[in-house]
Amino acid sequence: MGPQVTYLVLIAAFALPLIALEWLVGWRVLLLEWRPIVATLVMTTAFLGLCDMAALHDGIWSIAPSKRLAIDDGSFVLEDWIFILATNLIIIQGVTLALDADVREWIGSRLRPHH
Repeated sequence: MGPQVTYLVLIAAFALPLIALEWLVGWRVLLLEWRPIVATLVMTTAFLGLCDMAALHDGIWSIAPSKRLAIDDGSFVLEDWIFILATNLIIIQGVTLALDADVREWIGSRLRPHH
């Protein structure tokens, strides 16, 4: 692996453990609520991805070409879209799980001290 995958490796190291933990804790809820999760994920990722493209185009920020794949056109950087998608997924799944009473009870029962 060369340095051009640095950004992807960092995204995976950040996102995959959290996504796996959410699925470990609440897979039933996440499967049941997949439609609103996907709809919200598409809308938020599209919005933030377009904002990112505008910022890259205007030079507000940049990513070193040596640290990413060459799949871009100057404004579209694949890794940014993957990062946005992964971050949104973590947040959306986390909120979905936090709103579920059974998941809250399950987590609470494990955090309460046992006497």
